[in-house]
Amino acid sequence: MENLIKEMQKIGFTSYEAKIYIALLKHNPATGYEISKTSGVPQAKVYENILRLNNLGVVLSLGSDPVKYVPLPAEELLRKANMDFEKSISKLKESLPSFQHEEKLDYVWNIKGYYSTMEKAVSMLHDAKKSILLSIWDEDALFIYNELAEAVNSGVRADILLYGRNTIHGIDNIYFHGGEEKLLEKYGGKWICLVVDEREVLVGQINDEKDGISIWTENQSIIFISSSYINHELSISGKYDKGERLI
Repeated sequence: MENLIKEMQKIGFTSYEAKIYIALLKHNPATGYEISKTSGVPQAKVYENILRLNNLGVVLSLGSDPVKYVPLPAEELLRKANMDFEKSISKLKESLPSFQHEEKLDYVWNIKGYYSTMEKAVSMLHDAKKSILLSIWDEDALFIYNELAEAVNSGVRADILLYGRNTIHGIDNIYFHGGEEKLLEKYGGKWICLVVDEREVLVGQINDEKDGISIWTENQSIIFISSSYINHELSISGKYDKGERLI
C-alpha cells in the first residue's frame, strides 16, 4: 500500500488524497465517515481532500442526505493523468527553451557508481554526431557496444584505445595499449575516458568492485586534456589486426 501511495504522489496526489481514492476503489459509494474508517484519514481531513478530488473530477458526489462519493474508474484516472502529463510536457517544450541561458556552462557533474557512469556513456554515444574518442577496457566495452556500433554505422568517426586482450567486432580504428597487468597494479583499477564531438567528456575510475567515481563536463580545458591524452596514447599504440573477438 505504501508503495502505491508513493507512486500516486508522483502524479500529483497528496498522501491523504491517495488513501481516500484507494479506499473508494475498494468500497463505493461511501460517506465521508465510511471513507475515514476505511482509509485511515482523520474525518476532519476527509472532506477538504474530497472537495479537491471532486473539483479535479477524480471523485464524484451522489445525493445529499447523506452525500456519498464514488471514484473515477482507475483506467480513466490513469488515462486522464497521462493526457495531462503529455500536455504539460508539450507546453514546457515550447516555453522552457526561451528561458535558457545561451552561455556555455563549465560546471563538473560528479557521477557515482559503475552503472551510472556507463549509462552516461551510453547517453553520450547515442547523441554523437561527428566524432568519438574513447579509452576503455575490453570487458566494459560490452556495456556500450550497441550505441557505439550504431554511432559508427551512422557515419560518426570513432577512434578507440582498448585495454585488454579482446577486440570489438565490427568496429574499425581500434588500438591496443598493452601492459594491462602493470597498469592495474599501478593504478589499482580500470578507467574510462570518452570525448564526444569535442563537446563533452566523461572520465572516471572503474574498479573491480564495479563502483568508483567519474565526472562529466563541457569544460573545454578538461576536454582538451582528455582528448590530448587519448590521441597521445593512440599515436604510440599499434593498430590491432589479429586476436580474439570480444563481441
